Amino acid sequence: MNNVFVAGGGLDDPDDITHTARHEAGHAVAATVLGLGLRFVDVRRRIEADGGISLGYTEITATLKDVIGKGESAALPVLIKIMAGPIAELAVNPDACRGVHHLDDKDCARQFAVAAVCETRIVDNKLAWTNLEERRRAVQIGALIEKAIGEAKRLVRTHDAAIAEVARLLLARESLTGPEVAEVVKHHPPNQSA
Repeated sequence: MNNVFVAGGGLDDPDDITHTARHEAGHAVAATVLGLGLRFVDVRRRIEADGGISLGYTEITATLKDVIGKGESAALPVLIKIMAGPIAELAVNPDACRGVHHLDDKDCARQFAVAAVCETRIVDNKLAWTNLEERRRAVQIGALIEKAIGEAKRLVRTHDAAIAEVARLLLARESLTGPEVAEVVKHHPPNQSA
């Protein structure tokens, strides 16, 4: 049997998508709770532009352009959504925050944090900033990401029942729309004691 890297984890059985479902469910429920305009979530295998393999995807309406220069408060909800995936996956995969896909999530979070607090510009339709600017703001960027991780942990604990149900539905159906996830969240109220 061939092993592949999967969302958030290390080497794993490529036919076992429970880790990916939990990971994407974390992203999707966080996006819904935070009002980030969830379009859809799925656990479909696809080849990324860089040649890597993705086993799941969560699409929201927010983009990097939406947070450029708008500060920490604009970026924080998106950062929480990004970090909720690997944190939710920890419930079924203790190695979730050690794998290559967790690094993808952390890099994505770093880009949103940089866009929010650094001087950036669009070059060739891509966000650009100087290494000097990023280094100058490194403590602020790191603190923002750590704050997002703490908030994501709280959100995952509070909404664990909804995350578990979205993961179950993803395993059964492979894809859910934003309104379908919202319906699950509505029927699985937050655990206030978490």
